[in-house]
Amino acid sequence: MRANQQQGFTIVAAIFILVVLSTLAMYLVNISGSVHSAASMTQLSTKAYYAARSGLEWGVHNAIYPGAAGCAASTTFPVSAGGINFTTTVNCTSTTVNEANDTATLADDTYSIYTIRSTSRFGVSTDFDYAARTLTVSATNAP
Repeated sequence: MRANQQQGFTIVAAIFILVVLSTLAMYLVNISGSVHSAASMTQLSTKAYYAARSGLEWGVHNAIYPGAAGCAASTTFPVSAGGINFTTTVNCTSTTVNEANDTATLADDTYSIYTIRSTSRFGVSTDFDYAARTLTVSATNAP
């Protein structure tokens, strides 16, 4: 008579084990997805940095080197970094400086100080895969 009273105990234990294992599996899949997403965002952020840096170098070249386009107030152009197209905006402002020399035999030194800011963006700020980086540098054409 005792054997008849213990029927069904194994099925309860099996269901309990299945629930615990499926919860653990869902947790591991969730963690794995988060790790892959973070790695992808890190790569995208690095590419945005280099796209902004290329815009910065372009702006410095145009501002300082003779014969280049000069310091443009704002220029937007596409930059491809690692197969991803970023929108890069380069802003340039200049300040003219005149340093007067103490002696009459030397000419006054007049030069410009340029502040160049480059911003690269991928996507829209409400998107999950949005990335943006901004870099700023000061440069001069002083002798």
